[in-house]
Amino acid sequence: MAYDSIQLDDRLILRPPIYEDALAVLDIIARDSAYLGQYLPWAETVPSLEDQTRYIQSRMNDESESDGRRAGKQSEWYAIQLDDELVGAIELTVTNDTGRKGELGYWLASHSQGRGIMTRSAIALTSLGFAELRLNVIWIHAELSNTPSRSVAERAGYAFRGKFSPNMLMRQDPVIMAGYSADADEWELPD
Repeated sequence: MAYDSIQLDDRLILRPPIYEDALAVLDIIARDSAYLGQYLPWAETVPSLEDQTRYIQSRMNDESESDGRRAGKQSEWYAIQLDDELVGAIELTVTNDTGRKGELGYWLASHSQGRGIMTRSAIALTSLGFAELRLNVIWIHAELSNTPSRSVAERAGYAFRGKFSPNMLMRQDPVIMAGYSADADEWELPD
């Protein structure tokens, strides 16, 4: 991987994924497929260990071979580790050719929610996006009914910008997304 870990405190770290994360992700999906599958199509069914390992390997290969770029997009993808346990993931992707717009996506195991883990992770990557990647704006899109993800965006200092209908389907139905953004020239670290 072309980027470093981010130590948020003595218990919480954002780090580049490793092959060994495949089993931990499978365990989370198996435990949380009903919850995560509500909002994340990939979590509706538990993949095989081979498929999950192959996915992580392909992402790691794409990013290491092209300095964090895949399909023309720069991406910083982190495993969220609490007390040596993988509990989720967060990714900041530069989404346009000029490199000035980004999008933040994330998920967290249900047993780790309610502790500020994702809010702190989102703030850390937003700061990185503005300070190091020189982005002008970063977006977060969450399904309208996904109150936990929407709350993370709000607590991290993002402003609600409206409802959007991207080309995303869940169980063959179109999904309405809530859009939040943070602008580099207005964003301040939340209290």
